[in-house]
Amino acid sequence: MKTAIYFCLSLAFAFALLFGGRAAFAADSSACQAECNKCASMCEQTAAHSKKSKGDTATVKKMEDCAKMCRTSADFIKRDSEQSAKVCAVCQDLCNTCAESCEKSTDAKLKACADECRNCADHCKKMAG
Repeated sequence: MKTAIYFCLSLAFAFALLFGGRAAFAADSSACQAECNKCASMCEQTAAHSKKSKGDTATVKKMEDCAKMCRTSADFIKRDSEQSAKVCAVCQDLCNTCAESCEKSTDAKLKACADECRNCADHCKKMAG
């Protein structure tokens, strides 16, 4: 009887670890995917704003790179690619680079873009492991 109880408890614990951990991963990946799409939109809009106002071309390029990488990361996560962690690591790097560049500006839109890039980088860091 004792053996059966221990077996059931062990099975329940293994089930919780297996599926509970997967659920947490799914929640993290879903949040990261949403954040990547949000960051991509922000970078695209801010790059367009900067082009109109004749902003720094190097910063515009960083925003465009960041937007493309964020879209790519979101796509890899959506497809549950085995390479998602690697792609998210690159995305984290580009988001941080973009944020650093945008933070140098006095333009409020670029400052908001920098904040969004930092948020996305934090989510990608969790996904990258």
